Amino acid sequence: MNITRRAIPFYISTIAYAALIFYLSSRESLEGTGMNVFPLDKANHLFEFAILGLLLFCSFYLTPLRYAWIGEMIKEKKVKDSFSAFILGSLYGVSDEIHQHFVPRRSSDVLDLVADFLGVLIGIGIMLLLLRIYSHLITSKAKEVKQ
Repeated sequence: MNITRRAIPFYISTIAYAALIFYLSSRESLEGTGMNVFPLDKANHLFEFAILGLLLFCSFYLTPLRYAWIGEMIKEKKVKDSFSAFILGSLYGVSDEIHQHFVPRRSSDVLDLVADFLGVLIGIGIMLLLLRIYSHLITSKAKEVKQ
C-alpha cells in the first residue's frame, strides 16, 4: 500500500476533527452537547488539542513531504513531522481563540491558548512514544527470529 494512501484516513479525520472544534467554538455554550469532558475549561482545551496534535502528527508522518520550508536545518523526519504538526496545531489554536472572541457569550483567553499549545505537544509526544514502543517491539521480534 502506498504511504500516501495510508495517510488519507488521517487527513480526513484531522479535517473533520478541526471542523468539530470550529463547530464547538461557534456555540455560545457547550451545555447539553456532551462535549464538556472535564469540569475545567483548560482541561477540555488540553484534551481536544492533544487529539488534534496526534492526528496532525500522523498525517505528516505518513506523508512523504520534502519540507522545503524547513530546509536542511532539520534532518530527521520525525522531528520535521513534530515541528510541522506543532506549528499547524498552534496556528489552529490561535485561530480558534480569535474565532471565540466574536462568538456571543464566549471569550478569548491567553490561558486557553497555552492549554491548546500544550495539548498539541502532548498529542505529538504520545505518538512519538507509541512509535518508539512499536520500533522497540519490532526490533525485539527481529532479534528473536534471528536466534
